[in-house]
Amino acid sequence: TMDYVDDPLRFQAALECLAFCDYSMAIKSGVHFTLCGGTIVNLGTRKHHAAYLRKMDTLELPGCFGMTELGHGSNVMGIETTAVFTSTKGGGFVLRTPSNESSKFWIGGAGETAKICCAVAQLTIHGKWEGPHVFVVRLRDDNGRLMPNVRIRDNGPKQGLNGVDNGQIWLDDVWVPLDALLDRYATVDVQGRYSSPIDDPATRFGTMISGLTTGRMLIAQAAVDACKSGVTIALKYSCARPQFGSKYIIEYITQQRRPRGRNTCEPYR
Repeated sequence: TMDYVDDPLRFQAALECLAFCDYSMAIKSGVHFTLCGGTIVNLGTRKHHAAYLRKMDTLELPGCFGMTELGHGSNVMGIETTAVFTSTKGGGFVLRTPSNESSKFWIGGAGETAKICCAVAQLTIHGKWEGPHVFVVRLRDDNGRLMPNVRIRDNGPKQGLNGVDNGQIWLDDVWVPLDALLDRYATVDVQGRYSSPIDDPATRFGTMISGLTTGRMLIAQAAVDACKSGVTIALKYSCARPQFGSKYIIEYITQQRRPRGRNTCEPYR
């Protein structure tokens, strides 16, 4: 996770190597280290970094990112998961999934393995709406059992990338402490006093999700990595398989990306 901050090119190279080996592993690692870990890095503060990052690097705390909801897709300002401030237990928040449509849906890593989730929810304090914020929610205990009031269902087999355990999450009045709020851009004290350097909720959230840009870039990079693997396989096969006698496929103009006269190639061994 620290490479994500200190050496992003090294971080990208590591994910590229995973993509060459197993595309599902690359996607799952991206969700864990980039979407979850990167969000904690970008939106959290020192206390969050100390509490989570080392354990994420050692995979003691597999993570997922709970933004998309069944009924809302990428309309993040319209999500319905709620986080209501409560003064009980020294102050905290109660996260709730009010309907099936507001369940977190297609969340990579949630179906089988994630123990923590960076969950996006609409924050309300003393009846005042403050917009979407991100909370670190414990989904499973150290033994992999679901935490109280957390329900998860695996999305089941897919048409590819079945190594990624996408899941659906419901939070049935799950209490989290004040420190669960990633508070780089907004803080809440034990009395419920809210403070942020950005007054407008929409502008504030736009600033918060700007960190997701890296993840979007890595998705595009992974597509290029997949193309590299495909081209490598095709070229090796073209150099190994003769067609219509002793002429190899790569020697045919229609098989060549850019004809440059007669190309010859030794069989691949």
